[in-house]
Amino acid sequence: MAPRVLHVITELETGGAETLLAQVVTGGDRDRFQHSVVSLTTLGAIGADLRARGVDVSVLGIHRQLPNPFRSFALRRLIGVTKPDVIKSWLYHANLAASVVKPRRIPVLWGIHSSSFGADFLGLRTRIVAKICAPLSKWSPRRVVYDSHRSAAVHHAIGYDAAKSVVIPNGFDTDIFKPDPAAGRTLRSELGIADDVPLVGMAARFHRAKDHRTFLEAASLLRREFPRIAFVLCGGTGITSGNHTLMKWIGDLGLGDAVHLLGRRENLPEFMASLDVGVCSSMTESFPLVVGELMAAGAPCVVTDVGDMQFVAGDAAIIVPSRDPRAISDGCAVLLRATPGERQKRGLLGRERIMARFSLSVTMAAYEQLFEDAVRH
Repeated sequence: MAPRVLHVITELETGGAETLLAQVVTGGDRDRFQHSVVSLTTLGAIGADLRARGVDVSVLGIHRQLPNPFRSFALRRLIGVTKPDVIKSWLYHANLAASVVKPRRIPVLWGIHSSSFGADFLGLRTRIVAKICAPLSKWSPRRVVYDSHRSAAVHHAIGYDAAKSVVIPNGFDTDIFKPDPAAGRTLRSELGIADDVPLVGMAARFHRAKDHRTFLEAASLLRREFPRIAFVLCGGTGITSGNHTLMKWIGDLGLGDAVHLLGRRENLPEFMASLDVGVCSSMTESFPLVVGELMAAGAPCVVTDVGDMQFVAGDAAIIVPSRDPRAISDGCAVLLRATPGERQKRGLLGRERIMARFSLSVTMAAYEQLFEDAVRH
């Protein structure tokens, strides 16, 4: 039988680590490894999608705000039933939980997708768990897998075992995320926007680290030069008219008729390909998954200089300081002043960079080699 890999993750809502887990589980060679997944908290949108695709997904139902330590025994029982050859954990809480309850003989591979410990970005419990894991990293995991060089350096500085580090950048399916000349017309038609109105957009869940406030402030500045412009945002339930904080920002900045909140988009590749300018306004990232998707879809980008952004985007995107609305606005203006042909050329430059350096096949091969090494030893 093929070796069994059990993936343990904190939750399965839409996010970078969750998306990568789904790619690893569904995109690999099923004759080479058998994959199953357990969420410590809830099923989430990605968990539901994995189940629909035939993946074995278990949910422990641990409450995020009032975690019951005795629920960890449920994970121990699940490990006993599934009898994995390897445990791949994703994110701090799952790394700790898997290390505490796993039998000694089963190798565990930690996954870390963060490059900041600031109180603005991580809750107190998460920061405590992250720091508990630093000394634990010296004896529990066989490997600590980071998605960026920046993330690895930050964690080495607080005591994570550098000898166990492996950096595997995110990979992108360029057969799914690809240029689509019709996508812009389709989205404009859906929103009732004229075909000659520029679309500037961002895909990100509503979280302080994504800095929607700065994006909207940049939009307000940009609108002074381009009065006929539309800003489109998607990223889950937080990016809807039901988000009172977001709606207040939009109202205060006088953007009510220019901003379209699209919630969770099932057709994310088409959304990316529809944009005249894609933006990432994050205050912190490790490896920015959304930027790779925008570039693969051929969207010219303005992105903030956080995490491994320089490594990912290179010269293909306009890279600006974080928390700087004027810089984001100026970067977008450069692209909007360009001709459609010039924007397309820059977008294709980004796509070529993703295809050459960050293909999904390379990432999948790295993970499968990691699993194989763990089983062998």
